[in-house]
Amino acid sequence: RLAALVEQALPVFDRAGDHLALYIAYSALTELEFQRAKMDASLESAERASVHARQAGHAAPGSFGTVAAGRFFGTTPVPELMVWLDEHEHDRGRDHFFRAYRAWSLAKLGRFEEARAILAEARRELEDRGSTVLLANITAFESVGVELLAGDPTAAVEFGADGFRLHEE
Repeated sequence: RLAALVEQALPVFDRAGDHLALYIAYSALTELEFQRAKMDASLESAERASVHARQAGHAAPGSFGTVAAGRFFGTTPVPELMVWLDEHEHDRGRDHFFRAYRAWSLAKLGRFEEARAILAEARRELEDRGSTVLLANITAFESVGVELLAGDPTAAVEFGADGFRLHEE
C-alpha cells in the first residue's frame, strides 16, 4: 500500500515543486525496493532522493551509503563500482560503508590482502571509538564475505562468531 501511495503522491509533489516531499517519497521507495531485493530500482530511487534532498537544502544522512549499497548489491560491475567509490569517497571522508564495499569488491577481484587490510583498519578504528553496532556489522558481514571469497571458511566462522557476539552486546 505504501508503494501505491507514494506513486500517487510523486506527481503531486513534483507539480508543487516540493523537493523535501520528493526526497521523503523517493527515500520510502528506496527502502521498499531494497526490502524486495530490487537493488537497481532501489539505487535509482536513492539517487533521485539525493538530488531532491540537495535541491531542498537538506543534508540527507546516510544517503551516500544507501546509494553505495544499491550499487554494491545491484548489477553495477565491480570495476565501475570501484571508480564510483574513488570519485565519491574523497567527498565523504572515511565512510565505513564505502570502505566495507571497497573491501568486499577488492575480494571479488581476488585482491584479498588489500581487502583484509581495509577491514582490519576499519575494525580497529570502530573498536577504538566504541562503535559496537557498525563494528558488529563489518565483522559479521563484510569480514565474513571477504574470507569466504578468499577460500578461508575457518576465518569466516571466527569473524561470524565474533560479529554475532558483538551484535548480542
